[in-house]
Amino acid sequence: MTARQWERLCAICHAAAVGLYTDGWRCADHTPAAIAGRPETVPDPALTLAGIRAARGVRYSPPPTETVVDRAAIASGKRRSNIRAYRDAQRST
Repeated sequence: MTARQWERLCAICHAAAVGLYTDGWRCADHTPAAIAGRPETVPDPALTLAGIRAARGVRYSPPPTETVVDRAAIASGKRRSNIRAYRDAQRST
């Protein structure tokens, strides 16, 4: 058993934990809702980040790794980079 697997055991019964709660990893039988005798809450899909994006028609795209400001800073020598990126940036600006 690796250290990471050891960390994810239920804090009460040491079974395989399914979720992290404020009081530690818990299995399905020992979640705060199960201990209180209540059913587990299910988030409203329309209120999740994916649901909000879908409702607005927005697709997620990761931010660009390089911007115009970065290229200008590299070309001026104000931002550290390797010599090849520095020379390429100088030629392109």
